Amino acid sequence: MNKDPCQGIWVMTPFLTNNFEIDPSNGMAIPNDYTALINDQQFKNKLTYLMSIRRYGVNRSKELSILIKGLIAEISEEVERLRNGKS
Repeated sequence: MNKDPCQGIWVMTPFLTNNFEIDPSNGMAIPNDYTALINDQQFKNKLTYLMSIRRYGVNRSKELSILIKGLIAEISEEVERLRNGKS
């Protein structure tokens, strides 16, 4: 489940059901397939969006699309390094 900050209600997102399983003991989302997860563009988009908000704050939202593109590129490079066995 994911709390939608705009609505203030809890909603289940398809994103969580596709690549995550919910641990019933603590409600945490656990990836069930890391390879599928790192290849999932929706995951990359959401991750980079959250990273950019954390890094730069929501007040700079005009520049957010540029930041997201840069962060997607960084994540893609890291994924390639992991695939090739480099650290």
